[in-house]
Amino acid sequence: MEAGQGHEYKIGDEFYVLPMHICPTVAMYDEAHIIEKGSHTQKWSIDARGRELKPVDN
Repeated sequence: MEAGQGHEYKIGDEFYVLPMHICPTVAMYDEAHIIEKGSHTQKWSIDARGRELKPVDN
């Protein structure tokens, strides 16, 4: 997100953003908070998190 020069945003201001590519965003967090019509309505678990590759026994 870029605000540009001269913005009046302060640390702690809240934003609702729509990422251009969601993979890097989703990969960072265990849950997604769903906002509908300005209100928090749900929390979704990110199924791709918490996975582990296990070695294959030969």
